[in-house]
Amino acid sequence: MKTNSNQLRDFDSLYDLLDFFSSEEKCIDYLAQLRWNDEPVCPYCGHEKSYVINTTERGKRWKCADCKKQYSVRIGTIFEESRLPLKKWFVAIYLITAHRKGISSHQLARDIKVTQKTAWFVLQRVRETFKPEPCTFSSEVEIDETYIGGKEKNKHQSKRIGGTQGRSTKTKTPVLGIIERKGKVYAIPVKDTRSGTILPIMREVIEEGSNVYTDEWTSSVHYQNIILTVS
Repeated sequence: MKTNSNQLRDFDSLYDLLDFFSSEEKCIDYLAQLRWNDEPVCPYCGHEKSYVINTTERGKRWKCADCKKQYSVRIGTIFEESRLPLKKWFVAIYLITAHRKGISSHQLARDIKVTQKTAWFVLQRVRETFKPEPCTFSSEVEIDETYIGGKEKNKHQSKRIGGTQGRSTKTKTPVLGIIERKGKVYAIPVKDTRSGTILPIMREVIEEGSNVYTDEWTSSVHYQNIILTVS
């Protein structure tokens, strides 16, 4: 078990996570260390000097030495305004990130013993946190696509699907990749690689006036002053 882990998903198992977070106090201390490295910062004014004023059933509370406001470790996080114990939040985050195909609010409700409404609320907050931050690309940008999925020849004969060669999306997922030369990388799954699908994504993330280099992409056209060049 990685007790110094910075990510809940880094625990080797759910059992290890539950064993480590044996109390709400441990959960609070973990979150405080993760947020402030054990040096609380006021979420209201940013002052770096605060002190513990009391410990309630819901855990520690701090008071800012500057603005005098009181706060908990939850303020300014997805746990704010939630009465759900942090331990249940941590278990929920672990379960959500452990299920590659996702988990329903009904299943999550059963797993952490809450109502379906509460589980839905938790799911929405966690999913919002994991949304990729918007990014933009400029200057010289390269764009290409690939197809992710196992090869049919590696499957059992009874599970093979015909007509899946090349760019078929029957058993593969097309992924669009955008890279800024000597810069950022962006990848997103798409339903297909037609211009009607690709161009709106490019308009959203690539700045006007950029040079976009593609590899034999037949949909290359001029739009919004972005120069597209087939390399």
